[in-house]
Amino acid sequence: MTAAIAAKLDLKLWQIDFVGAYLNSLTKEDIYMKQPEGFVQPGFEDYVCKLVHMIYGTMQGTHDWYETLTNTYNKLAYTTSRADPCVRYKKDHDGYTLTDTYTNDIFGASKMDDEIKRWKDKMGKEWEIKDVGRANSFWVCGSNRISTRVRYDLHNGPIGNTSSTGLNSRKSHPKIPLSQ
Repeated sequence: MTAAIAAKLDLKLWQIDFVGAYLNSLTKEDIYMKQPEGFVQPGFEDYVCKLVHMIYGTMQGTHDWYETLTNTYNKLAYTTSRADPCVRYKKDHDGYTLTDTYTNDIFGASKMDDEIKRWKDKMGKEWEIKDVGRANSFWVCGSNRISTRVRYDLHNGPIGNTSSTGLNSRKSHPKIPLSQ
């Protein structure tokens, strides 16, 4: 969705990752787990561990991290898309920023370089982030009767084509100029 809107509005694509995303949210319920191998304390083999921070791989962790991140977006005055709650946008002065946030990755699009820097600085004050830089390519997946995956280079168009049937479902793909 972000890539399509970025193409239409001539926005620049960028990416960031949250470092230890799940560890950023505290548990809201009591969650216990078996002691991990190698960390079992002698004399306490039958004990369990109570989680204080969420860990990757738990359903509750995903939910709590989403809520925690949503609070940050709200604090920064972003609007959540009604079509997809993982998509948020903000219009400032002459600028426009759009983000897709799934788990610990943000795929974003902004009109100007200073908007990208400003957004990353604000999010970096809230969370530890890793700047992945400009998005140079992405996967496009289709789902009709034949599942097709195409990797697009943002400057040169499609790179290969695979399908679940082993056949190429389309011979040519349009180039999608998103940003230079």
